[in-house]
Amino acid sequence: MLIRVQYFHTYLQNRFFLNLTFFVVNRKIILKKYKLNEVLRVKLSTRSRYGLRALVFLAKHSNEAPISVRRISMSEDIPLRYLERIMRILSQKGFVRAEVGAEGGYLLSDSPENIKILDVIEVLEGKLSLVNCIDDPSKCERFKNCFTRPLWEEISGNIRNTLSKYTLADFVKEKEESLN
Repeated sequence: MLIRVQYFHTYLQNRFFLNLTFFVVNRKIILKKYKLNEVLRVKLSTRSRYGLRALVFLAKHSNEAPISVRRISMSEDIPLRYLERIMRILSQKGFVRAEVGAEGGYLLSDSPENIKILDVIEVLEGKLSLVNCIDDPSKCERFKNCFTRPLWEEISGNIRNTLSKYTLADFVKEKEESLN
């Protein structure tokens, strides 16, 4: 079994972001599910990325009247129908509230300082962990004898810790600073 973890670091507007790409090569598993040397990528879905962009947009305009999904869609270049579904989820989970009527739209339910990025992503993606056995040991027969589990726990913990440090307010400030 060969296990290799690669870290790719990028900088975006003086803010450090960590993009993880890793792959595990194990002939028995790969031959069943993957081609040899295929890379398993860890990435967030468009649902999370679009959801965060929509919330940052709402946070940036939090002093205004409710904002329509159409306006968010056009401003952030997010497909309207997809954004409507995302906003419904965010509304059901209490991140935004919907105002109905001719002047209706969405508003943040709380101040941007209180909305953690980790919470948003976990609502849209589910609990973040690299492998299923981290949260549910019953999903893996080798749970008790897995020598790689500590690695997956550490990486998953680091991702969660990093995302929990940031709130929507951090990204509103960053966006405003980049415009000045």
